[in-house]
Amino acid sequence: MGAAIGRGSGRQRHQAGLAEAAPTTDCGGSRRKPCVILISIDSLRPDHLGLYGYDRFTSPVLDELAREGISSLLLVPLETRGKPIGILSLFTNNPYAFSDDEMQLMMSIGEQCALAIDNAMMFAALKRRYETLVDDFHLWFEHSQSYPQRGSRA
Repeated sequence: MGAAIGRGSGRQRHQAGLAEAAPTTDCGGSRRKPCVILISIDSLRPDHLGLYGYDRFTSPVLDELAREGISSLLLVPLETRGKPIGILSLFTNNPYAFSDDEMQLMMSIGEQCALAIDNAMMFAALKRRYETLVDDFHLWFEHSQSYPQRGSRA
């Protein structure tokens, strides 16, 4: 599923995370498991974050997100055949709570992206195998023309 970072009460974000965990996908095993990325920042103290002026290096990732102007974030895992192949990221510069419909839409887009990436990887592998086969055939053909078989009349 996706994870949303934005403003709102911790309970709202926690409940949204639980609601996101309900849909399941096959994660490689015979048992269906939810695939969820949940980022919770409810337990952080704002006075101990670099983006709010804290002088220690305690939150480098959050500091970088803030420097880039990212206020809300939705992450969708890209999976194919039960294996992760990437992450689809949606950023906003304004605080925003992604709705269930928006998260479901991004999951659908993520599934389509994963299929397209998987198809491209399969095509590239097939093309490499084909080119190897053609090269092997050319070598065999050149060898057979250079060295005629015994018993043939030339």
